[in-house]
Amino acid sequence: MNKFKLLALLFITLLTACSPKQQATSTPDPTQKEVKTLSCPKPLGISTTELKKNITTALLSYGRTVDLQKSTLSDNHCGAIENIERDFATIQIRTNKNNQVTVVAIGFELVKPEIGRQTPESKAANINNIFSAIQTVLSINGTTDFEEYETGKALLQTFFNALDESNKNITAEIQKDLYRDDVLYRVSIANNFNIVISAIGQPEPKQES
Repeated sequence: MNKFKLLALLFITLLTACSPKQQATSTPDPTQKEVKTLSCPKPLGISTTELKKNITTALLSYGRTVDLQKSTLSDNHCGAIENIERDFATIQIRTNKNNQVTVVAIGFELVKPEIGRQTPESKAANINNIFSAIQTVLSINGTTDFEEYETGKALLQTFFNALDESNKNITAEIQKDLYRDDVLYRVSIANNFNIVISAIGQPEPKQES
């Protein structure tokens, strides 16, 4: 797995969700440069400790190893970012300055045989990776099997919608969003290969009437 490409895709995916916002001024001055601030995601209602416990349960439920390969922690203007490397994926957890989880994302690569056609083994590996990733992201909601509740089913459908679009245009970067309970769930697929699934504390934008 090329962790650098996955981290780059994670960064780009989450950056677009936390897009810059121009600060409002009562009297716009065209001679002044735009003043922009990067918005911080809202808390997801779970602590880092509880989330990591749920993620461990999620990985074990799909027969994955929970051995930690590597973990790095860094600060940003919203709080902290932790990148956790697992056997098949990179998990990113973002917290605010009060150590509340605001983002959880997972990046991984599709298994593609050298012969260019999916084998039963590669199909099984991909399904396990996809389901493990979705269950990991939905660990913000607890440890219930994602196929047993509506948000989980909707996120799975969102993923397959994105994959179907990616299969039709394998060089494109496809992005599909799902809003549920003030959480933005995002599926990004780049080059029909690199995948990021994320949950971001962000209410659904209000539609203008």
